[in-house]
Amino acid sequence: MKKIPMCFPVVAQDGINYLIGKYLANSQISCVLRLKGKINETMLKQAVRLSLDVEPILGCRLIENDNNPVWELRDDLDEIELCSVIETDAVDVELQKIIGARYEFVSDCQVKVRVLRAESDIICVKINHACSDAGGLKQYLNLLTSIYDLLFEGQQYVVQSRSSYSRGQDQILRIPNVANIVGEIAKTGVNPSRPTVAFPCNPGENKEQAFILKKLYLVDKIADYARKNDATVNDVLLTAFNRALSKMAKIENKTISVYITMDLRRYLTDRKTETICNLSAMLPVMISNDSTESFDATLSKLVIETRKLKSNNSGIKSAYLLEMAHAKLSFKDGSIRFQQRRKQTSMTQLCIPTFSNVGIIAKETMKFGLLEVAECYIVGPAAFSPDFGMVASTYKNTITLAVNFFQSTMQKETIEQFIDAMLNELPTY
Repeated sequence: MKKIPMCFPVVAQDGINYLIGKYLANSQISCVLRLKGKINETMLKQAVRLSLDVEPILGCRLIENDNNPVWELRDDLDEIELCSVIETDAVDVELQKIIGARYEFVSDCQVKVRVLRAESDIICVKINHACSDAGGLKQYLNLLTSIYDLLFEGQQYVVQSRSSYSRGQDQILRIPNVANIVGEIAKTGVNPSRPTVAFPCNPGENKEQAFILKKLYLVDKIADYARKNDATVNDVLLTAFNRALSKMAKIENKTISVYITMDLRRYLTDRKTETICNLSAMLPVMISNDSTESFDATLSKLVIETRKLKSNNSGIKSAYLLEMAHAKLSFKDGSIRFQQRRKQTSMTQLCIPTFSNVGIIAKETMKFGLLEVAECYIVGPAAFSPDFGMVASTYKNTITLAVNFFQSTMQKETIEQFIDAMLNELPTY
């Protein structure tokens, strides 16, 4: 096997997500898998350890440097606790603790696996957004189950050598037709969006993290409604999200500005990257706020805007501009800007809420050996107040909406009211 490099470059998306994790959020992404039984913990621990040899970025820590930060491979991977089992009767309480635990920049690996053991097992896989987005987390789940399956069958997992550990946006920017788009972007530029939403919150220290879930079992009905209105399921959910904001938040200039995420793997063959990485873009969607119009009217306006984003190659624009900023700004200057942004949002109490639909986690029922995964969902980062975000994920024809937040600055009742208001907006709910 080719020797694994000891250091890796911090690419543009790594840098920005690392700084978000320091100044704007507990920037970890979690996947919760509820099994139909109990897993072989010894094999799972072996699989997790082997996965770090396959994806060495997960066994690194980021070494800050004013001009040239790097990912450095740890030399104590066989000593630290990558995977552990917690026996408990209070599964929900323990799961809140696991997902709410802050990332320790010096001591933690980029991935952690925890098993909650009661009558059956729940596996929680946490990955640091500094090295991976939700698309990378789904890729890691496939890797972890494939390694476990081989071990379960009594076979040896052999780590294959790689010719490249490329993790940057160059994976898409170097594609010929994309490169032509980049040339046009360089001439025109992009106008940044401005925060217009004041979601109910209190100033103060961000602590007591918690997450709230809501399940949508009528996916087929939502999909049918979307098709009849020449829209997507994401358009329908985003419309409900916007309309709930208009009822619960203060809106400036009668315009709601919301971020949505786009997986840039859409430009790659089979939508697959060489390694686990961040490869998504945050795109602003702006529509006028009119509390008197019907759901169909709001949906029609929003579909126009989301189509513009797709037709205007907005994901490529976002990737290119981030690369330009990464090239011009030192790590130190980037840190200063994020600290300034933190102060500014604290003063204005305005934000651009994020609605991130990470899509289908697995097209078929996932398994660890013979154990089926009965339920699976993703919980996104917990943003510092006044920022606010929701993640949607789909598994076995069920959509899970998840909001991760801090109870010291946002009340649980407020989040629950918002989710209920969003669901009540859905014509099919």
